[in-house]
Amino acid sequence: MSNGIKDICNQSKNGDLDNNKTFYSINSKNIFLMDPRAAKEQSIACAATEEKIYTANNRFTCISSTKNGEFAIGSADGTVRLYNKVSKNAKNSFNLGFGGKNTIIKTINSLFMTCFSFFLDLIRGLDISKDGKWILATC
Repeated sequence: MSNGIKDICNQSKNGDLDNNKTFYSINSKNIFLMDPRAAKEQSIACAATEEKIYTANNRFTCISSTKNGEFAIGSADGTVRLYNKVSKNAKNSFNLGFGGKNTIIKTINSLFMTCFSFFLDLIRGLDISKDGKWILATC
């Protein structure tokens, strides 16, 4: 089974507009902060400057970020994990017991590094407001 790149997003929301070259990428089990400028010395297209390697397959499907670089990752089991740094684990798990085709989760910036599990369906897409207070997850 291939473990290729599942999704990418700018390190900061709308980072392409402020000339930020770094971006997050995920495969089904790992998280990477990529920088194409670091790859020039290695003769490859892009290099990971930070990474979080998991032994278990988290079945990551999509990723989205805030303007401050916090990010959320959706999974095939319906879990949304919130992070503020690539090298940290998502903390705490909440089973909220509701959901739908589109569910908005209200968060507070201090809640990043949290895990929500309530959809039971594959998370197909995520979007986060610039300030990180709202997350839209689509199943």
